[in-house]
Amino acid sequence: MATLWAMTPTPDDVMSAPPRRAQRSSVPPLVWIGGTCVAVAMVVFVWAVTWPWSWGAGGSEQKYPSPDGTHALVVVSEVDMIDTYYHLEIRRGSGLTERSWAAGCVNGDWDSIEDVRWVSPSVVEIDTSSRDGATHRIEIDPESGRRLTPIPEALRSC
Repeated sequence: MATLWAMTPTPDDVMSAPPRRAQRSSVPPLVWIGGTCVAVAMVVFVWAVTWPWSWGAGGSEQKYPSPDGTHALVVVSEVDMIDTYYHLEIRRGSGLTERSWAAGCVNGDWDSIEDVRWVSPSVVEIDTSSRDGATHRIEIDPESGRRLTPIPEALRSC
């Protein structure tokens, strides 16, 4: 049986122990650098892929209700880099019952929308700043809101 005083280390025993070396990582430094580069590349890739879709963020809507209030021509303007695009929609209803139909698109490089007016509850006229300053008529079905006339050529510039 050992005595208590024989089990406690003396200052000479503590000083004679070999110095401890710092624990080395089991992962080599090149792997750390490579992993960091891959992570940065993934972040840059996700940003580069999603950035173009954020150009159109913050677009505005302008509604032009029909005289009887059952339909509306909605002009959605979006900026794509430096150009503005005007998407035209005919909408009927609201909330979950809302329906919409494409009515055209105006590219801000060549045209802009000067005026929108309803001639009757089923006919809307759109003036653009095109070379000929034309007025474009869109006829819609008064019951459903669908277009009855094809989209005019000048409103297909997007």
